[in-house]
Amino acid sequence: MTTKIKLYLLMLLASLALLQCSDDDDDYSCKSCVDSPEAVAANDNSGKGIYKGVVVGSSGTIKLNIANTGTTISGELIIDGQTITLAPYQNDGVYDGGYEGYLSGTMSVANDVLVWVYFNSTGTSYYADFEVLPGHPDADIEIMKEYSTQLIEAFEGTFSGDESGTFNLVLYRDANGNGEWYALSKDSENEMSYHYGDIDDDDLSSVTQDVIIVGEVDDDEVDGTWEVTGGGSGRWKGKRTL
Repeated sequence: MTTKIKLYLLMLLASLALLQCSDDDDDYSCKSCVDSPEAVAANDNSGKGIYKGVVVGSSGTIKLNIANTGTTISGELIIDGQTITLAPYQNDGVYDGGYEGYLSGTMSVANDVLVWVYFNSTGTSYYADFEVLPGHPDADIEIMKEYSTQLIEAFEGTFSGDESGTFNLVLYRDANGNGEWYALSKDSENEMSYHYGDIDDDDLSSVTQDVIIVGEVDDDEVDGTWEVTGGGSGRWKGKRTL
């Protein structure tokens, strides 16, 4: 092999290595995520509006549109990369001072996904849970109501250490980086746990006593540590997907 060819190959390998480092060092950004609230101000004190959340029992996100602009009630569930459109079951869905009923979608056959939802008239009480989700008998949902001044963000991630599994959270932050967060985790033995806490200047802390969770939001990424009172600890991390 000539000296020129050797030199060319060395330069090519160096360029590829530099490119790979540049890709790895790039900050993650959710290209499909919105940067401002989708909920309209007229629904801030109503059960109408936009609700966003995360799914654990596998991993995914959910967004519900409860007559946010008009009368349409709909939703979008993304589970393991599959997008499922949700609509009132058998077209029986009208917002009338609140809404309670099934939203259905298709994973494999028509209406094989059923989500039970409830929203009161003021938007202060709401709930979503799976009635049927094929292949995911233990899946659970955590949602938050979005306000016209508070963007809801959903992050999918994992936790590791003395235990490991899925760790998905949903949160809001104000202009100063302060707000609240709620999370669902599921370990390797399929045990589901619920967590919540505050955000102060983008720093997360838990207000539950059995598991101490701290972390930091950095744009579309979040990470931190966890510690079980009495034993067990590790790290967790996530990326925004909604």
